Amino acid sequence: IYQNVTWDVAGTTANGVNTPYVDIYLSTNGGTSFDTLLASKVPNDGSEVVTIPNTPGAQNRIMVRGYDNIFYDVSNANFTISAPAATFASAFNGVAGEQNKSICTGSSIAFTIDYKVHNGFSGTTTFSATGNPAGTTVTFSPTSISANGTVTMTVSNTNAATPGFYTLNVTATSGSTTKNANYYLDLLNSNFGTMSLTTPADLAVGQNTSVTLSWAANSNANAYDVQVATDNTFTNIISSGSSATNSYTVSGLSQATNYFWRVQPKNAACIGTYSNPFKFTTGQISCASSASANVPITISASGTPTINSTLNIPSGGVISSVAITMNVTHTWINDITAILISPSGTQVQLFAQPCTSDDIQNIVATFSDSGIPVICGTNPGISGTVLPTQPLSAFNGQNSTGNWTLRISDAYNQDGGVLNSWSLNICTVSAALGLTETKLNNFMIYPNPNNGSFHVQFTPDASNTTEITVFDISGRRIYNRNFQTTAIFNESIQLENTQSGIYLVTVKNGDRQETQKIVIR
Repeated sequence: IYQNVTWDVAGTTANGVNTPYVDIYLSTNGGTSFDTLLASKVPNDGSEVVTIPNTPGAQNRIMVRGYDNIFYDVSNANFTISAPAATFASAFNGVAGEQNKSICTGSSIAFTIDYKVHNGFSGTTTFSATGNPAGTTVTFSPTSISANGTVTMTVSNTNAATPGFYTLNVTATSGSTTKNANYYLDLLNSNFGTMSLTTPADLAVGQNTSVTLSWAANSNANAYDVQVATDNTFTNIISSGSSATNSYTVSGLSQATNYFWRVQPKNAACIGTYSNPFKFTTGQISCASSASANVPITISASGTPTINSTLNIPSGGVISSVAITMNVTHTWINDITAILISPSGTQVQLFAQPCTSDDIQNIVATFSDSGIPVICGTNPGISGTVLPTQPLSAFNGQNSTGNWTLRISDAYNQDGGVLNSWSLNICTVSAALGLTETKLNNFMIYPNPNNGSFHVQFTPDASNTTEITVFDISGRRIYNRNFQTTAIFNESIQLENTQSGIYLVTVKNGDRQETQKIVIR
């Protein structure tokens, strides 16, 4: 009845397969179907003792399959099951998920043991277990059994137990006869500690309407629940979801709106508490088009030329989105590749030898992340508003100021053309100052402009601590400090190693808060 099934792990616990557990099945029809589950989610370590059911026959095979996976192997030949002598069997009950269970520390868990007698066996059988976490208690109900039925094994008193993966070896004893079966307990830590939110920083302003939230990974979690709301009590949740990583992207936010977000860690059995919320404020988006004056440029029909055309944005802002419109004359567009390069050096491929190797000419199109997939015509080969081969959102969050470059490469000799024109439509996001803020009394920041050294002054109406935070124009927090409030608040702020540019200073005292733009020269 009891058999040790062995298999070659063959690196399947890693190597892209990543299967730490397996299921073991029995076929009684030569492998046509595998209807009997002998072991459920047992360690993928190459061997497992299973109980073969009392189903005599000669057309039996074993299958070992990766748990929650598609990989499997089947024994090469049929084997025979013979009726046993008078004895008993104590085994896993054959229900998926009942042999390997996860719980939190502080919880209890029950396993069902299937007990069967064969050929007139009538002895009384008792049960014991080893391998349970130190300090825990294992009980069996009923404490003994002498006929077909089930026994419930309960593991309790796990509060002080050390989290880990445990093999519970259950011994069934009747007189001089013993039978053993393994059950598995994954005891998980219910203490997640304090979650640390990172981006956007608390009180960040001028955020895009699509924001990626991120936080420090929690070593005890394998997933996170995220909530985004327009109020700090989370009664008006506008986005919620679960993430297996330490980031979550929320889109479709309103401009110039306050949002609050929080994260709850969890693992296979435990759920932590939500973090303290962070607040961020979306900015106001404005869009403008700029055309390159560095045209037309010839794409030579001789050799394999590369041309570079530039476009200067003299005074831009933090990018929310980019779209590029171009007019290219070329007698064989399947030869050419186009790349857009931002002032900071980020490169996004717009197309790479598009359409087929055929007499398809010219490109008169706008490339946008809101476009449709390219459908090649004949002349022009590409038209309308289409998707680039790489997302233009790679530019989001960068400053649009400076020289942009459109680079077109022709990979083959003979056919050539002209870059006739191109332009950028760039949407930038800027902070919405004073949004739903309760103003501070007699608030001022001076001098402004300054060299990174300035004073913050106001008349407080609360004894609360005053918090001063400075953000760069992209919403990154570069300074944060709490001050004791005095009758007339006047503190000198020194920003070290700060580059010239526009910054946002947020001052919070009790329920009052105010944000002001400063210029550092």
